[in-house]
Amino acid sequence: MKTEIDRQKLDLAFKQTCYQINPETDLTFKLKIEKCSTDFAKWLDTYSINKWGILTPFNPKSRQLSLAENQHRLEELKQQLLENNYTFCPSLNLSHNNSWPEEEEGFFIFNISESKLLILAKKFQQLAAIYGQKDGIPRLLWTDLALI
Repeated sequence: MKTEIDRQKLDLAFKQTCYQINPETDLTFKLKIEKCSTDFAKWLDTYSINKWGILTPFNPKSRQLSLAENQHRLEELKQQLLENNYTFCPSLNLSHNNSWPEEEEGFFIFNISESKLLILAKKFQQLAAIYGQKDGIPRLLWTDLALI
């Protein structure tokens, strides 16, 4: 049962986290799991973004790495996105009540399918990623690594 308890705690931590994306220098959206942002949905529509994801490569399987290791992983993810011709912008996961000790950098990925996002999340050993569609509502997408 330990896995279920840990998953419940993780679920709560993910839901309390603020997912900040910066698609333009002077534009920031702060998103929460299962919460609608009308301005964000309008922005998605303006840029014809029908599906999207937020992914960090930081702290695989919720094991804290050094900042240098995490920055290296961020660069690896960036290269992977470039190689696959994705459009993306910076994102920042900000924990509520310091559920984890540092902000986690990552990327907001335009028009990525749920299946491709899961593949990337597993490649970077993430327990979950954030996925949404044109309604702008972020939802938590668990990988099978969360069951281990």
